[in-house]
Amino acid sequence: MWHWTWSTLAVVVAAGAVAAWHSYQLLAHHMVGLPVPDVNPILSATSVAPTVLFLAAGLARRRSVGMQLSMAVAAVLVAAMRVYVIRVELSAAWTHGTGLFSAVAWAIGTGVATGVAIVAASVELARRRRPVERA
Repeated sequence: MWHWTWSTLAVVVAAGAVAAWHSYQLLAHHMVGLPVPDVNPILSATSVAPTVLFLAAGLARRRSVGMQLSMAVAAVLVAAMRVYVIRVELSAAWTHGTGLFSAVAWAIGTGVATGVAIVAASVELARRRRPVERA
């Protein structure tokens, strides 16, 4: 089972790193002619919230191959959605609304990650409370 856990954690971290790098690029995006703004460290830290939640869920259900695969797929899908939205925003000219759609994508991604973490914790808690049958 450790093979699946390490593989899932590697996929989740890689997906989170790609999404975080794109988030950083969006935070550094600015209007042409203006100096490059300083990147807000709090916003940079919150951009990895979905990754942290997926990692917590992965460690909670490390013995379930199905849950590990589900978390890896969900992490990749959330990261792909966020990266796509950010790249669309980066390809457009800067406006005062730049970042709004990526914030919505972040909220959706965090919601999905929270749901996965809650399911993982609930299943693990139920598994621990179930009495063991002995023959």
